[in-house]
Amino acid sequence: MKNINYKIERNDVYIGEVVRADDIFRHVSDENFALVKSGQLDTSCREVYRNMLFVVDEENLSNDLLYTSPSYPILNITNDNVCLQLKGLTVIRRSYNLGSLLELYGYRKKLSYNDIVKIREEVFGKSFSRVFPLLLKISCDSQYSDMEKLCLPMLFYTSSEEKFIPHAEEGKIKRLIK
Repeated sequence: MKNINYKIERNDVYIGEVVRADDIFRHVSDENFALVKSGQLDTSCREVYRNMLFVVDEENLSNDLLYTSPSYPILNITNDNVCLQLKGLTVIRRSYNLGSLLELYGYRKKLSYNDIVKIREEVFGKSFSRVFPLLLKISCDSQYSDMEKLCLPMLFYTSSEEKFIPHAEEGKIKRLIK
């Protein structure tokens, strides 16, 4: 995003891991390891740089909702043939659309920068440990019983904001401003 004055659709929000892709390959196992399905692209990496909340732009690249970071290719969203050539570069892996999870949390259809900051804290930050028992009860009692939706906050959970802060390897990146 260019600044913090954006409005985005709840159903357009994703979370993913920003990583340096040492190797990119097509997952062939029927096991649902780390929520990667057979036939999808995955990567081995030495280092996960951070979590990112983003929307997908017109070129199927990431558009960071908290920082002025580069637009990274997204495994299983950006063209697979392009992604398979990106060994050694920064990509986003394990990306998940958050629309139904954010609906479960009661977020409106249109979100602002302040909503995204709140999502980072409530869904993936320190507040999550207080909200999780309620989320579990709601999920088991409703149409949102899909275990993947329960696993997402746990997969990206962090007790501090640091896990969303850009890594030095990404270059000079600043918070979004007005």
